[in-house]
Amino acid sequence: MNTRWLALAALGAVLAACGREPVTPEPTPTTVADVLEAEGFSTLLEAVSAAGLGDTLAGEGPFTVFAPTDAAFAALPEGVLAGLLADPDALGEVLSYHVLGAEVRAEALAGAGDSFQTTVQGAPIGVTIGDDGGVALNAVATVTQTDLEADNGVVHAIDAVLLPPASDFSAELSSDNVVVPPDVGYEAVDSDATGSVTATLDVSAETPTLSLTGEFSGLSSPLLATGESPAHLSGPATAAENAPVLFPLSVSGDAQEEPATLSGEFELTPETFGYVVSGLTYVNVLSETYTAGELRGQLLPVAARPIGQTTFAAELSSDNVVLTDDLPYDSVDSDGTGTVTLTLDPQTLTLTAEGTFEGLSSAPLPIGEGPEATPVHIHEAPAGENGPIAFPLTLESGDEPTSGTISGEATLTEEQVATLLSEGFYVNLHTETYPGGELRGQIVPLEVNLPDEGL
Repeated sequence: MNTRWLALAALGAVLAACGREPVTPEPTPTTVADVLEAEGFSTLLEAVSAAGLGDTLAGEGPFTVFAPTDAAFAALPEGVLAGLLADPDALGEVLSYHVLGAEVRAEALAGAGDSFQTTVQGAPIGVTIGDDGGVALNAVATVTQTDLEADNGVVHAIDAVLLPPASDFSAELSSDNVVVPPDVGYEAVDSDATGSVTATLDVSAETPTLSLTGEFSGLSSPLLATGESPAHLSGPATAAENAPVLFPLSVSGDAQEEPATLSGEFELTPETFGYVVSGLTYVNVLSETYTAGELRGQLLPVAARPIGQTTFAAELSSDNVVLTDDLPYDSVDSDGTGTVTLTLDPQTLTLTAEGTFEGLSSAPLPIGEGPEATPVHIHEAPAGENGPIAFPLTLESGDEPTSGTISGEATLTEEQVATLLSEGFYVNLHTETYPGGELRGQIVPLEVNLPDEGL
């Protein structure tokens, strides 16, 4: 074939190829979980993983995630985060309270004005819009970054961790709680009056409702007659601040000759809902002597149990004892048994132990020196290994020394919490016959069911 024709054919093939549309690969879908990773929400991602929610956030959606920053998690009271990470059920409740089951971008959120947004957890969030257009959630969290887009939803960063609203609240009324303003003519409240208040928050209806009842007595003078009522629910304020009246309360009785009662039922706005669920309201009772308030009490959530609290147990048996070569016996022959339950409070990292034992072969043997010597301890080691004493426990014998009770309390470090969660502690009970330990039980998590209404 003529080389000229070959060259022309090759040139035509090149030109044809250049005229085709380039092939663009399909983009990889981006999920809200991917956005959280890309934007550096490392603590939130750790919490999502601990709660087993990673696959959920990578699902079809759509979702709106109010994502607490790392600084927001760091601002939680000491031990709360560790306790939540230790309790996947409670952690899941908290995290799902940050998620809406729809995509709500910043423009739509602000355009709705003050509103309630129902979360995947089931309870609403009170959303308020400031004069500057800023968005606040439950009066404690501010949206700091908006519209971080994903294929299955959108992420908004917030500067505080939200907690699901409690259903029950209480306030203890005392003159010690009164914050005296500078212009009332007295510097302190001298009163023996007392009282208590309980309240219930109902979020089942479209508008949340707060129902409140209480009783008080022992006022130094008659109730203040001026104004709409001598008792109010006020806010927003911490326990060290004063705030305007939100709702007047109905009062019956004089609280001098006989106890007086107070009550009220109120529909909450997104703003007042945020004040209530965040513990920023208080009950104030005014008297003629103390016109700014003779009794006061902060209305605080009554948690069904401390957030993130985790319960553990150890079943004590001679079968669990790990023998060492330096002991003068080859086995432990004992019918003794025992059980110890332990509770971790995440706010203080306090581990509390209570238990019983019976059927020992001989009297308990204190280990150690001086008054701190005790026959029972928590040791650090996994099952099948021996380890050093971590914490002493107290043993009280019954009528016979071979049975009795076990108790104790210790404050853990963050590292010790991790050891506890990984089943790295055990309880060991020493006796005269078996000084290396007659009963032993590994401390393992004990499942605790959360109440239906949340935390």
